[in-house]
Amino acid sequence: MTAPLEHNLGELASWIQLSIDRLTPAEQRKLLRKIGQDLRRVNRERMAAQTDPDGTAWEPRKEYGRTRRGRPKQMMRKLRQAKRLRVEIGDSLIRIGWRGHDSYLASVHHFGLTQRLQFGMAHYPERPLLGITEGDAAMIQESLLRHLQGMTS
Repeated sequence: MTAPLEHNLGELASWIQLSIDRLTPAEQRKLLRKIGQDLRRVNRERMAAQTDPDGTAWEPRKEYGRTRRGRPKQMMRKLRQAKRLRVEIGDSLIRIGWRGHDSYLASVHHFGLTQRLQFGMAHYPERPLLGITEGDAAMIQESLLRHLQGMTS
């Protein structure tokens, strides 16, 4: 099961849908795959920078997680791997998310839930992992325009 990201992009969504409907099914899949990969890359970069989609920094992790050189360990290092953060393409839709246990871990951190551990309960602060910003919406629009322009030339 994938943890879906649903976001309302308003009039951009309707314009994109009209443009996508005019493409052949093979061209639709190619375009949606490219947009999905771009969105995954942007969200992975935000997770590596440890910031929310709106640009605010995540609450720092507790002090017990340090590397040999004394630097704090990176959060969500494995969750942002391409093999774990998946892009699924369907009929005119893109889903970016995780499956299985990765989905559970991501939702605990994304929504700031409490998790039962071997030694007791742990409450995690809310750290939004996925999201679409205005810049991402502009990137989607540019990608669509580039794809449509490439088909006409």
